[in-house]
Amino acid sequence: YDELIGCCDRVLVLYDGAVKRELVGAEITEHALIASALNIHGEGAGPKQGVGA
Repeated sequence: YDELIGCCDRVLVLYDGAVKRELVGAEITEHALIASALNIHGEGAGPKQGVGA
């Protein structure tokens, strides 16, 4: 994570094939990167709807 924090001005975090979060400037922290990568905020989490439901 140190390389991303030190080198990037902006980081796009992908989850389940889509951009789920954009971190810019001071928002780019180890905690924010891990939370976003694990989708801790729950955006789009859970079982997929529609297929076989």
